[in-house]
Amino acid sequence: QTVHGSFFFIRYLPNKSRSARIAISISKNVARTAVRRNALRRIYTNLAVMHRLRTVPIDGVIVITKSIVGKAREEIKRDFEINIKKLC
Repeated sequence: QTVHGSFFFIRYLPNKSRSARIAISISKNVARTAVRRNALRRIYTNLAVMHRLRTVPIDGVIVITKSIVGKAREEIKRDFEINIKKLC
């Protein structure tokens, strides 16, 4: 199953535990330097914690797409908030 946003998509499957296991994948094609990839990873980790994604019983991967290049943090946050509702 997949949830699509403008800057990311989440591939997930339900699991039998009480919490989520989430990975975040960012290709070098999206962000060339490790510093930028880690910054994006921190943004999405914080958003997942803020929206209590850990309480949803899924195993999933958040894949960041190339369309995120040059976008502001607020724009990323707004896109995540709109699309995460499809998952919960």
